[in-house]
Amino acid sequence: MLRAVLWAAVLNASELTAVVTGGGAELGFSAHDEAAVNGMHDDWRARGIAIAQSPTQTDFGYTFVGLDPDGHRLRVLFAPSDL
Repeated sequence: MLRAVLWAAVLNASELTAVVTGGGAELGFSAHDEAAVNGMHDDWRARGIAIAQSPTQTDFGYTFVGLDPDGHRLRVLFAPSDL
């Protein structure tokens, strides 16, 4: 609040806009197997959700990443217990 008040004293309040929008966080969703990951990926694509990373095998499991409307990462992951 103090920062906005100080900026308002220097700038016109209408000039105060966010420089960064989204992308600063990642929310994870656990899936029970690779088929569930693929199913969620297909569902999200059909709904028009932007996909940042297609389903892929990584060191930490099988995953894909979508983006919410603000650009935050939404990771769906199947991580088998033997990794």
